[in-house]
Amino acid sequence: MPFSRCQNCSKYTRVLAGFIPTVYSLDFGLESMLHRYKDFGPQHRWMASPLANLAHGFLAAHCECIVDRYGAIDLATTVPSGSTYRGFDHMAEIISKVSSWSVDWDLQLLEKAKRGRPLRGVIDPSLYRAADVRRISRRSVLLFDDTWTSGSTIASAASVLRSAGARRVVAFTIGRQLKPGWGTSDSLIEAVESRRTSLGRCVICAQ
Repeated sequence: MPFSRCQNCSKYTRVLAGFIPTVYSLDFGLESMLHRYKDFGPQHRWMASPLANLAHGFLAAHCECIVDRYGAIDLATTVPSGSTYRGFDHMAEIISKVSSWSVDWDLQLLEKAKRGRPLRGVIDPSLYRAADVRRISRRSVLLFDDTWTSGSTIASAASVLRSAGARRVVAFTIGRQLKPGWGTSDSLIEAVESRRTSLGRCVICAQ
């Protein structure tokens, strides 16, 4: 039986208007690339360029799809990193690799309020704070992160934007992680492995 959203994600609807992944993320594919880029040292920072190219190409092709479904996007921002040992903002580095995006970025909307990350499936707004409520109030925000695993991180950041007066928050990630053995992931992994990645369709226009 089809559902408009999975049971785990239904709790996020009060803070997220929607979720747009670029591609599925597998442990031996995009997930490994993101891990190396973020955590394996400066020699892997070059990976910011292909990741930026992937996100930029997707938004260039499908920003109109997002606007048609959710309305105009006023600002785009990132989820602040919960890591203090990396020594660089991995999401800001990705965005800096492209000079012309189809959205207006404001990377100062959110700040990390304390260390750590939310528990799986839990919305914890205490982890973040709004840097300037005036820039958020009555705005529609595209909230960008590298990958969606359980959704709790991006939903926690979205809850702060909503509390600060954001009219709407739409989540956008490079990857949507598929965990082997969980739910219907095995059949999805098999399907993903049998075809090449294409940015010609998104989760909106493919419906």
